[in-house]
Amino acid sequence: MRCVVLSLLLVSTLSLAASARAQQLTLLDEAHLASGESSGLTPPVIDDVTGAIYWRKYIDFTLGGFLLKVSPGGVIAMDEPIPGDVGDFPLAEFPSDAHAGDVLLIGRFVVANVGFGNAIYAYPGLGRIAYYGSTFPGFTSDPSELQILLPALYDGEGGIVFPMRRLAGPVFRYAICRTAGSGDIEILASTDTTIVPGGDGGLFTLMNRTIPSGDKILFYGEGGGRRGVYQLEGGVVTTVVDNGTVLPPNVAPATLFNAQDVNFAIDGTDVAIVLTDIGGGVWKRVGGQWSRVIAINAAIPGGTGLMFDLGRVAIREGVVVFAGGRNNQFAPPLQSGFYTDASGVVAPIVNLETDYGADVPTRFEVYDGGRWFDGAKIAFAAEGVGWRALYSAPVPEPSSAIVGAISLATLAAIRRGRISS
Repeated sequence: MRCVVLSLLLVSTLSLAASARAQQLTLLDEAHLASGESSGLTPPVIDDVTGAIYWRKYIDFTLGGFLLKVSPGGVIAMDEPIPGDVGDFPLAEFPSDAHAGDVLLIGRFVVANVGFGNAIYAYPGLGRIAYYGSTFPGFTSDPSELQILLPALYDGEGGIVFPMRRLAGPVFRYAICRTAGSGDIEILASTDTTIVPGGDGGLFTLMNRTIPSGDKILFYGEGGGRRGVYQLEGGVVTTVVDNGTVLPPNVAPATLFNAQDVNFAIDGTDVAIVLTDIGGGVWKRVGGQWSRVIAINAAIPGGTGLMFDLGRVAIREGVVVFAGGRNNQFAPPLQSGFYTDASGVVAPIVNLETDYGADVPTRFEVYDGGRWFDGAKIAFAAEGVGWRALYSAPVPEPSSAIVGAISLATLAAIRRGRISS
């Protein structure tokens, strides 16, 4: 393994503004193609305990290859790929989660003359946690047919949860996996054994996009005449939202054809859901009660036109943040940003009207799973013509109405980490 762990005191070679370049924004890192830098900056993740922000940067091989960076701090690890080499590349993809100074990394494991596949690594140490050659009880591992899927996330109970699939004849077998990092992998549910709740009695045929919080795991599933978001807890699967669920104030189920129609996040017992098709919008379930945050075709807060393009969502302490806007070339202007209901009404955190200095973004990016919001701030990637940058921005304190939906004891517990309330 060609990885060098560096001191937190190592200063980044990129000169950054010491304070926000734009009001309410903190610039974390940037790259401009015109200067010869790579734009290989991954969207950042936030440590839910320390508040530190992590991301990966790719630079020219001669300058170090892949770097793991943290704010505050700088470069903390380096991986120097060698063309044609085999083995571990812990920093080849991106950080997926961070908890109390530990960082989960999606990297690559390469086998000569065979190919490569996703592998899960952990910092500090950059040690390999799981890859397609690991032992999956009941599944045969091989580099051509078994794949570790994304995301891989900490569950707050000391474990790492991730989905996987294996090609078995003409079909894929899927499983929800968990490991405590010891090398032993537990199969929590699979398409061979798990019955779809509320369906026709059939088994799941698809299980992916696992997002844990404490002892609860949300995932997308299909089978038994149903499709939707399900919760796995203690070996029991229950329905969160499926193609038969009516969410208030709708009178009919929102359209849900496949995994592309839904995004979701979890924080203890709280859930946030985005449905992107007809009848869609953003909903949250806090204290066991569903409420709609915003509907598709509602007026864009702080913008122009109607909200149509809804993206990824996150929830912490009863507050929802989500990506949204509209991208209609026949009815400009382009609208895009991140929004929150923290004040009791939906308002933008940042959007295209925010001052980014000389740069003008055309798109924003965050990863699935909600690890880009820690209850106090969001962290995201912005991109424009010839440049890419990473920022963080504060989210307002939740209003009294939102705080009132969660007990103070639960708030204190959630702030100590992702736990089951």
